[in-house]
Amino acid sequence: MYSKFKDTLASNSHLPMEEQKNILITTFNNWMGENEQVDDVCVVGFRI
Repeated sequence: MYSKFKDTLASNSHLPMEEQKNILITTFNNWMGENEQVDDVCVVGFRI
């Protein structure tokens, strides 16, 4: 699971931050499916 997350971040790193956020939200929701979220998730992004 960590590998897919890392790949998602790397493959979208060239996009604007807002678009990256939307892709992460969509990817997470698709992965979660109909299951209830039971853990907290925190992703922090910054521009260098």
